[in-house]
Amino acid sequence: GTDLVISYKSSEKEAADIVEKVKQYGNKVLVVQADVTDRKSVEETVEKIKNAQKNEGQKIKESIQEKVW
Repeated sequence: GTDLVISYKSSEKEAADIVEKVKQYGNKVLVVQADVTDRKSVEETVEKIKNAQKNEGQKIKESIQEKVW
């Protein structure tokens, strides 16, 4: 799954810079735009994170099933 979630409101460039630094260490990073002062934005972000983790888990499960004889 994801090792780190980076959230930004308007500084996409700075978030991308952090991602590049973190990826150097082999970490998987999810970047999401969110306004943490807005409840709806936070709820939507949480759903995006959950979906990303669920999708990654499904890919791993499918990969394992392909290798099972």
